Amino acid sequence: MNKLILILLLISFPVMVIQSSPLEEYIWKNRVIVTFSPSKTNTDRIQILNSIHKNLCEFNSRNIIHIDMLFNEKNHEIEKFGSFFEISSLSPSEFRLILIGKDGWIKLNTRKTSLEEIFSLIDRMPMRQEEMLNDKC
Repeated sequence: MNKLILILLLISFPVMVIQSSPLEEYIWKNRVIVTFSPSKTNTDRIQILNSIHKNLCEFNSRNIIHIDMLFNEKNHEIEKFGSFFEISSLSPSEFRLILIGKDGWIKLNTRKTSLEEIFSLIDRMPMRQEEMLNDKC
């Protein structure tokens, strides 16, 4: 019975990015957006990159790092990130965006979003509430 309760508790918690991750250097310093794109010309990828460029001050004030992953035959980094995030449905033909909070927890895993939605999600986070007191944008 105790084992069943423990298993149910573990399953109910969100996936946490652990210290041995490829993102270890960013934990407690930055929020990380990892995008997986089928190509450099993918519409969703271009939209996110353009939004970051147009909103650079807001992007930087939220301490965000963007890791842009492109699918190709020789890209083993995608396999490493995909298996790390336990994304079984990661497809080379689809765009995927993952937002990881400063605490290392996955906050968003989606195929479609806007930078404004990401900003809104981040701005509701407790750590960001404190940062907003000194925001210069």
